[in-house]
Formats: sequence, structure tokens, C-alpha cells
Amino acid sequence: MRIKEGQRLYISDNNLMSAFKAAGVTPASSPQGFYTYNYNNLGAYRYNDQMVTLKGMGNTLWGSEIYSQNNRFGRYQSYGSVLIIGTRTPDAVENGYPVTEAASRFTENGWDWNRVPGTTTIYLPLDKLNSPNAGTLMLRQKERFAGTSSLEGKYGMFAMKLGEMDYTNFTGDFKARKSVFCLGNRLICIGSDINNSNTSAPTETTLFQQSLLNTAEAVEVNGTEQYAFPYKPVLAKTDNHLLRDVTGNYYFIPAGQELIVSKSAQSSKENKT
Repeated sequence: MRIKEGQRLYISDNNLMSAFKAAGVTPASSPQGFYTYNYNNLGAYRYNDQMVTLKGMGNTLWGSEIYSQNNRFGRYQSYGSVLIIGTRTPDAVENGYPVTEAASRFTENGWDWNRVPGTTTIYLPLDKLNSPNAGTLMLRQKERFAGTSSLEGKYGMFAMKLGEMDYTNFTGDFKARKSVFCLGNRLICIGSDINNSNTSAPTETTLFQQSLLNTAEAVEVNGTEQYAFPYKPVLAKTDNHLLRDVTGNYYFIPAGQELIVSKSAQSSKENKT
């Protein structure tokens, strides 16, 4: 009943709703707390109406399912992704319900497959990011340490050692240590020991990637809303920085790190070809 709130109901839905209401059943509130999924290298953190999924992979549990005609560029889906889904559809659309990926600005059209939110990756051209296998690849990694743990079901953490495989167009010595701590309305994300020998492509950690409803839609950089398009400032490495994405999430980045913010048109390929 909670999930169907505000959505189009079909005859079978209405029959169920009527039966539930006649029995005195009311919609549940949104789940809260931290949920651990040990056989997925996955954790889900629920806070108010928001859900954050934290995803890794190991040497026995795969992190990406790549097929001959599906998900061809999905290599980085479990390189420590931190995906925030927590925005309702506009009131003019389905009466403000429900919270959806689209409302949270995940859109496959134009999606940069190198920049899955939260992941640490080597940024590759699509021909090299494409799976080296013409058929199925259930992508694993070298390290076995990846997973989540909860504290009394209320708070939680994700931790992962990353060691990339020695496949064609992969970098076999690419390593990283990633962790996320979920506390109240805060996620504390830490990356360490990030290194590899690839000198032809940059290594990046992506904070967020969102589609814009229009080119003038603003991101906030250090307290100033930026409406310009395209927009790609040079941010001082010696300063702390505070960003706000288009759905209201804030990101604090301590000094000492190279930070790039970009609003631009993106061209990509869909996942099948």
C-alpha cells in the first residue's frame, strides 16, 4: 500500500486495496535503519524517505552481470557505488509519489558509464570500457574482503578492498580501499591506498552524476548557485569545498584533493551495443 501510494491502480490493485482497508490495514511508514545483505556485498541505508545502496564485490560474489547484448559497459557498477534514491516525483506527476530513480535524476540517456556515483574507477573510452568478452562475463575481482555491517540495525558501514582483474583493457595492479559510514543524515566516505600503473587514463572517484531538467538548473558550489551552462570551474586544491547537487544532497570535500565539477552535455551509448 505504501509503494502504490499515488500511482495508477488497476483492477487487481483496487481489489487488494479494498480488502486491506476492510481488514483495517493502513500503509506502513518508510523503512528506517541499516540493512545488511551478506551474499550480495550490499548494504541499504534508509533515512526518512531516502534509500542509499552501497555495493561492492569480491572474488567469489560477482558485482556485474554483462551479457552479449546487455550491460556492455557495466564494469564499474560495484566498485564501491553509493547511490542515493530519495526524491519524490513532482506534484504535477502522480501527485508527488512515489520516490523514484528518475526523480532522483538517474537517466540512462547520456549516462556516463565510467562515473557510477561513489565508485573509484579508471576513466576509459567506451571501446575499452566495453566488456572484453563477446558473451557473458560475471565480473569478479581479486580481493575477497567486501561487505557491510550494521549497528543495532540503526547505523551501518560498508568496506571493500578492490583489486582489478587482469583482463584485456583492465589494469591488473589497480587497487583501492573504500569504506562508507552511515550515521543519521550523514555518509562518511573514505578512499585510501588508491593506486595503479595506468598512465594513459585518469583515476577518479565520482561523488554524483545527475541529469538536468534544463540547462539552467543550478548546482551549488561553496554557497553560490551556479546556473551557467556549460560550467566547469577550477577549484583550489588547498581549500575545503561544499557542493549541493540538484536534488539537495550536500557533499563536503576536505582540502588536499583535486575536485572537478561539471555541467555539460553528455553523449554516450545505451547498454546493449
